[in-house]
Amino acid sequence: MRRGRTAIPVILYVGGPRSTPAIRKLVTDSGGEFIHHDGGMEDRKGLLASSLAGVDVAAFPVDCVDHDSMTNLKRLCARHDVPFVALRTASVTCFAATISAAVADAPDRPAFRMCLRHG
Repeated sequence: MRRGRTAIPVILYVGGPRSTPAIRKLVTDSGGEFIHHDGGMEDRKGLLASSLAGVDVAAFPVDCVDHDSMTNLKRLCARHDVPFVALRTASVTCFAATISAAVADAPDRPAFRMCLRHG
């Protein structure tokens, strides 16, 4: 884990529609911590930078986030040395496959597996 954190991965999810509660449940049931920012619809865009504190990976679905928020998130992740992943869709399946691979590929992070069938 980064910066001496515990073994619980912290995932920031930016954007996303109705699938966000299912994604939150998937992450928490898998032992992770889930932080959500809607990309500026109701949450202020200025809060995005503070949402990155202590995050292990940031993810956003490219089909449900505006270009300005996506560019801002990429810039902030580079500044704070937080890896980010762009998801093809906002589906739970796409999220689970992409995040599992991103977290598992990081050398200083423990394995974090999500089972789509059993949680």
